[in-house]
Amino acid sequence: MRKRGQNCVDSSPSRSPRRNDTIGTGRSGRWVIPDWPRLSERYEGVHLTVAGYLAAAGTAIAVDAGTGTGTASVIAGWAPDDTYWLTDTVNLDSDDSRTWVCDTSGRHPSWVGKTHR
Repeated sequence: MRKRGQNCVDSSPSRSPRRNDTIGTGRSGRWVIPDWPRLSERYEGVHLTVAGYLAAAGTAIAVDAGTGTGTASVIAGWAPDDTYWLTDTVNLDSDDSRTWVCDTSGRHPSWVGKTHR
């Protein structure tokens, strides 16, 4: 849900994942977590699909890949199909609203977002 050119991670040591994430993933290095207050300025909520959970649970997720920073994060504390609401109200007229449709035309089904404008 990150927009290009917008840093949505907080890398301050006090907000980094615990040592358990290093032990659980086998990765050592710099850990970061999303900057939830900053994300709430732009988005109303964040949703983790079941497919996203199954693909990423228990793994170190590279953040800012290709920049050489070597940072990673995890989806600790999330469950499949979780939605975390970041605001008290939802704006259904938002330019970012989408309908997700399962495309079964290929070998593997995939979800395709259709933007409403």
